[in-house]
Amino acid sequence: MSILKTMFARSEPSEDDTLLTDLRNLSDALGPHNSHWADVLHHLRSEIAGCKSVVQRYEVAREIESVFGGRGVLTTQMPADCERRKEELFSAVQCVLRACWRALGRESHAGRVRLLPVGASVRLVPGAVRYFNGHRILARCRPKKLSGDYRW
Repeated sequence: MSILKTMFARSEPSEDDTLLTDLRNLSDALGPHNSHWADVLHHLRSEIAGCKSVVQRYEVAREIESVFGGRGVLTTQMPADCERRKEELFSAVQCVLRACWRALGRESHAGRVRLLPVGASVRLVPGAVRYFNGHRILARCRPKKLSGDYRW
């Protein structure tokens, strides 16, 4: 690595820093349009900034995620000029949730997925849950004998 790259190396902001920045940006942009949601986002920003543990951060990130779904939420009252900032905030929340999930020791497939070759023999367990492209799929296979091999 060259000396210039070493001296002027840019580090990427952490997931938490990106989330805090995106919360502030959207809150500031919403201020003139909708003071209620600007205040809600400001409160959530101060709440996640004060988190001491991963569990707390995960719970607050889930709260932030909840303002994006359902009726009467942030997305139904979004001015057109704030749409990009809303998408950036949603992306940042998802990144923080994934990072917290891994930090909590929960199963994560980031970069560790082993794809099975086409035609590979697999053993299905009745009632087991499988995930494909992030979607939950319940294995509906009900074989008569559990020890047999089946094609996926």
